[in-house]
Amino acid sequence: MKQNITPEQLIELSFEAGAILTKWARERGKPVGIDDDLRLSIGQMIEFLDDNGVDLLHALNCEVPAYDFSSEYIYEARDWCDALWEAVKEVLNNKEI
Repeated sequence: MKQNITPEQLIELSFEAGAILTKWARERGKPVGIDDDLRLSIGQMIEFLDDNGVDLLHALNCEVPAYDFSSEYIYEARDWCDALWEAVKEVLNNKEI
C-alpha cells in the first residue's frame, strides 16, 4: 500500500514549485535539507491541499461510495496517493513564491 510519493515523483517539480513546497514543509517543522526526505505522505498532501483552500473531493473528481461490507470495490492507496500528488503539483504550479 503506497503511503508516500516516490523520489521520482518529487523531482517532477520545477525549482519554483520545490521552493514553495520546501517553505510549506519548514513552516510545519518538517526537516528539509540535503539528506532529509520530503516525500509527502497522504496525510501531508491532504494538509497541503486544505491549507491552500482546495476542496479535495472536487479537486480529485471523486465520488465517495457508502461503505458496504458486501462490496468488492476497494480503493487502492496507490490510487489515492498518486491522485493527491497530481492535485498538489497543480496547486504548486499555479502558485507564486
